Amino acid sequence: MLQTTVTFEGNIAADIDVAVTPSGKQVVRFPVLVNRRRRDPDTGEWTDDEPTRHSCTAFGSLGEHIAGSLGKGDRVLIVGNLVTDSWADKNTGEMRTAQRVLIDAAGPSLRWATASMRKMQRTTGAVAETE
Repeated sequence: MLQTTVTFEGNIAADIDVAVTPSGKQVVRFPVLVNRRRRDPDTGEWTDDEPTRHSCTAFGSLGEHIAGSLGKGDRVLIVGNLVTDSWADKNTGEMRTAQRVLIDAAGPSLRWATASMRKMQRTTGAVAETE
């Protein structure tokens, strides 16, 4: 299967939605806005392009770590695979599609902030914080 890997930096644009799958695995979903700034060659002033919105999803311990470490407004780095979901519209029956990023790795951007790390230790079927 061909995968499209993406890497981007942007701001978390809403509260992180935390849910649990029917099998009991945690899943988090949140949008990230990527805004490109460029200098106008004629005026020398900075202008913002229209932001690109990425719907991001993470499962399991990665999702738990994201929900416990990041929040709305935080600048993040995301690495993941672009996937396309399809479904039938409930009202019309027409097929719909949407793209999302299935996250492989995420973290705070250190461009304008600092971060502290706490390593997590794996235990049987769970993740525990180390001292």
